[in-house]
Amino acid sequence: MKTPKGVLAHFLFRKATSIIALAAVWSGQVHADYSGAAKAYEAKDYVAAFAELKSLAELGHTPAQYSLAAMYLRGEGVSRNILLAYGWTHLAAEGGNANAVALKARMRTSLDAAAIKQATSALSEFTAESINQRLMPKIVKRRADLDKNFPRATLRMPPKIPHQLQDKGQDGFVLAEFYVGTDGAVRDVNIVDAIPKGVFDTIVSDAVLKWKFEPPLRDGKPQGTWVSRPINLIDPSGLGHLSTDIAKGKLKALADAGEPSAQYHYALILAGNPDPTEPSGPLRSWHEVLPWIVRAAQGGSPTAQYVVAQSLLRGYGCELDKEKGLLWLQHSVQQNYIDAQVEMARIALHVGPDYDASKASYWLEKAVAADHAKAKKYLAALLAGSTDEKLRDPSRALRLIDAVIDKSANDIVAQEIKAMALANAGQYDAAVTVQLAAIVAAQKSKWNLTDMETRVAAYRSGNPWFGDVLEF
Repeated sequence: MKTPKGVLAHFLFRKATSIIALAAVWSGQVHADYSGAAKAYEAKDYVAAFAELKSLAELGHTPAQYSLAAMYLRGEGVSRNILLAYGWTHLAAEGGNANAVALKARMRTSLDAAAIKQATSALSEFTAESINQRLMPKIVKRRADLDKNFPRATLRMPPKIPHQLQDKGQDGFVLAEFYVGTDGAVRDVNIVDAIPKGVFDTIVSDAVLKWKFEPPLRDGKPQGTWVSRPINLIDPSGLGHLSTDIAKGKLKALADAGEPSAQYHYALILAGNPDPTEPSGPLRSWHEVLPWIVRAAQGGSPTAQYVVAQSLLRGYGCELDKEKGLLWLQHSVQQNYIDAQVEMARIALHVGPDYDASKASYWLEKAVAADHAKAKKYLAALLAGSTDEKLRDPSRALRLIDAVIDKSANDIVAQEIKAMALANAGQYDAAVTVQLAAIVAAQKSKWNLTDMETRVAAYRSGNPWFGDVLEF
């Protein structure tokens, strides 16, 4: 079959240049996503473009499916294959890609029924139905039977914004995840993403650590759990300094055009806000914005892939589905997204039959090599108190945890990790002093002190303590 004249030249990445240029302004990071594939294609690095497009096409990203088909048709970055070209064109057309619909109609005139059947059968695992069953979250509105699985806030004061930021009219957005213990106190906070980056992170973390919750019950007993929350700051409309581009409609235009980082950031700004193009409209809930994040994840955004994974693992805005969540997490990890590496470690440290401290150590070491603060804290806890003697290294644990405390002196759990490392290095008096200071701080925050007092008693008796001070 001859390549339809003009079809590929006209359609393949025809919007790539404008999308790349605008996305570069919005996105602070460069990831291997659809825009990156387009950039590689324009640079005639067809092998790199093909590899990235294939990974995205297999996630159900229809522009990538169409572009992959075109590369098969032209033999760019891969051997020319008419049947695979038709198969990917068919999938993209089924997904509503207008360019693929046009190309499919032209290609059908040169293929017989047997070839068409062979082409579509070869890619059956990537049909919309197959991808939906394997990967896609089942979006659901919050219901009473779902709410019982989430902590209920009993004290949640908003972050205190410094006057200098208020005077500037500086607004922002933070996506935070935090652990609520069995006593309803927040033990740990991680900032997944923020707009703008680095401005409100500490302010939000300090505020969230003071929040209180009524933990969910399982078999009548309170359960600790990780929670994700979008937090809007200062300007509830999301239309202040943060969103000059949003107010002009540029971000929405980019999102509609399929640019992954724009889809992801547009979703974040929608969370808990009206649509920026309709400021007087209703507030958006997570189940309403999650589809935008899924599109960004399909487009290759590792941050979006991580957020989709967490939504599935926690049943946030969708039905809880650990199998799908782990698949999305693995996609994010494959792009070296550090928070995903830390999450893989946390999963490995869940108490149960799949507990694997060695696997956790592997992922934490990778994240620590990238200077990830939470990874340093978690690795320090593992090195200080692991029940596996081969993993213990209290001296290195002290170096890691001191670096954490230098940047976050009020982190009670970090102080506990330091006390455990000191005791397990034989420095019992110092361990008691640090542990008592942690207990005083925890008492002010109304934590359950039982486990902390057990540890200080061991240190006073000149005994080490092994185990997890972190709850996963």
